[in-house]
Amino acid sequence: MTEYADLADLLVDWLLHSPIQLANGQHQGAVAGWLGDHDQPTFAYPEITGYYLSTMSYISYTRPDLADAANSAAGRALDWIRKATVAGQVVPTRIHLDGYAANHDWRNRARFSFDLGMILRGVISAGATFTHPLTDDLRLTICSMIRPFCSPAGPIASHQVNPGFDDSCLPPRWSTQKGPHHVKVAAGLSVVPEDDFLRSSGRATIEYWAGHDDDLSGVQPHPAFYYIEGMLQAAKIYASERYLDVATSRYGRTLERLRGESGAIDLSRSDVLAQALRIGCHLAAVGRLSAKYEDCLSELAKSYCRFVRSDGSVLFRQDSPGITVQRNAWSAMFGLQALDLYRGLLVGDARINSIALLHLI
Repeated sequence: MTEYADLADLLVDWLLHSPIQLANGQHQGAVAGWLGDHDQPTFAYPEITGYYLSTMSYISYTRPDLADAANSAAGRALDWIRKATVAGQVVPTRIHLDGYAANHDWRNRARFSFDLGMILRGVISAGATFTHPLTDDLRLTICSMIRPFCSPAGPIASHQVNPGFDDSCLPPRWSTQKGPHHVKVAAGLSVVPEDDFLRSSGRATIEYWAGHDDDLSGVQPHPAFYYIEGMLQAAKIYASERYLDVATSRYGRTLERLRGESGAIDLSRSDVLAQALRIGCHLAAVGRLSAKYEDCLSELAKSYCRFVRSDGSVLFRQDSPGITVQRNAWSAMFGLQALDLYRGLLVGDARINSIALLHLI
């Protein structure tokens, strides 16, 4: 148990003090997707900056002695988002720092509701935690940017291509398709203050995908876990046992897919391991984890820890010849909550579970 607490604290230290949050330049305050060789960030990532805001809120509640540091980091991130979204301008999905032309990255040929949704979730989380003058105006700005993707009558749209492009410019990936991962966006929309349109759109999206859960057998584990995370939050927001049932059932089926035909868990990606662990810990804490999966939590925790380096950074994948090392931001953030939740489960600390669900990264 001490091992998991120590590793979680290492992750916190890295998130607060490493170059993962840009310290200077035009994009000061933004958060990089990962650090590459020599700990250099290669691109600023607005979606991950949203995750970072949720993480700083989470750290503030779980580690009060670091609340001032988390507040300062959140303030820098909020200030960057303000500059990046001034006058409602389109924010590239990935802002490359090495001179790589923006449109060479297909992700920058469209705006994605999932990315905007994660920024919105982070801004709302920061607004509930920190006293920062930017949060209300930023929430309204991001809400106006995500509104065109939404409808009270159906699920959230995936993307809108930028001028000069059409859908053929995007590869057929889960991230470019309308899908159940948007339930994580919808859970954030469901708590937007004083906006009936966005809240209705969020609820319609949750209902749509809950009603189509049996059709999701082909969904990859990573977006499936996003779906489950959103459904768990929706279950809390709407006090819905049905949503909790959907999340419980889908978790079992997704874990089986992660295991594969051999029965061994796919250990290739640290972010997916962290997602699997934190969802499993939450379900265990509320008495919903099937007994057949209880032993998996220990395996997931130990497997994730093998990706954590001595400086608190987390490899996206294990070092392999010919593969660039990624010290990945979201793997660290997801893993922080996962390790805290697992330790909390072992010692019977239910408070961590409540905080993590409220400020789910």
